[in-house]
Amino acid sequence: MSQSVLNGLRRIQEQLKLNEKDIAHIEQTLRDQADRKYHEKSKIEVKSQQIGKEQHDTDLVSKTTGTDYTELRNLLGDKQWQKADEKTAQIMVKVAKRE
Repeated sequence: MSQSVLNGLRRIQEQLKLNEKDIAHIEQTLRDQADRKYHEKSKIEVKSQQIGKEQHDTDLVSKTTGTDYTELRNLLGDKQWQKADEKTAQIMVKVAKRE
C-alpha cells in the first residue's frame, strides 16, 4: 500500500478519532483488496501472454492472395510502428500488383 494511502488513512483516523484497532481493520481490508486486484491483473497478464504466444505460433497467410502478414503482426506486437508502416506499404504494393 502506498505511503500516500497510509497518510490519508492516518488523517481520517485523526478526524474521526478512531483507535488503532479500527484503523488496523481498515488497513487490512485495503491491503486485501489491493492483493486481489494484483492477483487478478497477474492472471490477466499471464493469459494475455499465452494468447500472444499462441498467435505467434501460427502464421497469418491470406487464403486469397497468399500474402503473409506474420511479420507485420510481429512488428505491431513489438510496437515498432515505423517498421510496421513500411511493411504495410510493401504488402499493399505487392497485393496491388497481383490484381
